[in-house]
Amino acid sequence: MGYTWIYDYEFKEKLFGVTSVFGHKKKTYGHQARHALWARRGEIFLPSKYFISSYGGPDGSDDYDKLDKHVYDKKRAFSCQYHIAIENSDNGFYFSEKLIDCFQTKVVPIYWGTPNIGNYFNPDGMLIARSIDEIIEKANSVQHDDYERMLPAIEENYERSKQWCLPPDDRLITKLRELIQ
Repeated sequence: MGYTWIYDYEFKEKLFGVTSVFGHKKKTYGHQARHALWARRGEIFLPSKYFISSYGGPDGSDDYDKLDKHVYDKKRAFSCQYHIAIENSDNGFYFSEKLIDCFQTKVVPIYWGTPNIGNYFNPDGMLIARSIDEIIEKANSVQHDDYERMLPAIEENYERSKQWCLPPDDRLITKLRELIQ
């Protein structure tokens, strides 16, 4: 559960728009959903910038900005106020760097993933979708003042997400030490 690929992020003013990262994998439902969204990306009217995974992207992605294999290069994918984050699955407890990276860069995720995410983070700082149609609908419904209005929840999610920045093994060791003391 949870982790981040974003460290030492320099907070800059966010552009009004949406970003997302697309890869070539098609194994999980989330992989397939990202491919489906890629095929429908033209239906998103919010200014957008799409990035391609360092390992390759969907068909027709050759002319898009490819992220470097160095994980810290991913910071470029969080320049806008919104980021489409599609988890690999929607298990009841699973979330990953796809979500934590949004919070660590103070970006509002347009999120498809675990339905109980409200147990961990403030959903007022997220746009939660359950389908590709809803992701597109949420992206197209964003207004210029929404980000500013959501700032208290964005800040809260940033603070809450800090606990997930350690690798899972390190979190387990820390928790075990707390329990032993």
